[in-house]
Amino acid sequence: MLHEFLDGGRVDAAVFALRPDYRALLLAVDGLVPGPSEQTSEELLRAAETAAEDLIDRLTGLGPDVRVARRLIAATTIIDEGH
Repeated sequence: MLHEFLDGGRVDAAVFALRPDYRALLLAVDGLVPGPSEQTSEELLRAAETAAEDLIDRLTGLGPDVRVARRLIAATTIIDEGH
């Protein structure tokens, strides 16, 4: 089931038309039990996010400054569009 989910991941062609350098990472995890967040799960989530960002920085060579700038641009776009 996870393989089907991952195989079904797509990025719309319009995204690549706008940003040819766009990259996405699709992650599927099995065996998690839904429930309210607690300190341990929040720490694990933050550690996974940091590890993924570090890997992306190394693979793209862009570095954290570019990542932060892109987040600011994305946030500004969302605000400008009224979302």
